[in-house]
Amino acid sequence: MARYNVTPRIGLGGGLRFQFDTADTSVRAQTLPNILLYARAYYAFTPQGFAPQGLVAAVFAGGGGGQIQPKPALPARETRPSAHVVSGLGNAHVGVRVEQGLRNGFHFAAELTLQFQFPTFLFDADLAAYLGFHF
Repeated sequence: MARYNVTPRIGLGGGLRFQFDTADTSVRAQTLPNILLYARAYYAFTPQGFAPQGLVAAVFAGGGGGQIQPKPALPARETRPSAHVVSGLGNAHVGVRVEQGLRNGFHFAAELTLQFQFPTFLFDADLAAYLGFHF
């Protein structure tokens, strides 16, 4: 994930989400069974904006392409590779981000993202943690 801060409060970013446990692609024709690419815009609510040090709270919205395939809870004896849920290729998402900037540009962050996949609808909520650097 990368973000460029256009102003102290507005940032533009993009990233890639890789899902390790996807369905066997030989079972069903799939375009991007384990990759979700996205672009988004951020707005920081904290007075200092996206400061390199201190606490930052922000919201974001964006879109992208790819598939999300959560694996339903099945008994351990179930081995069907097609037991995954397959979503559409389009994606719209919104979320919140909190990051804490430390010394020398190092920061850690957490995001809650609400994903809406289409045209084959799927709703997905992701919670992610990040470690990174401000340049």
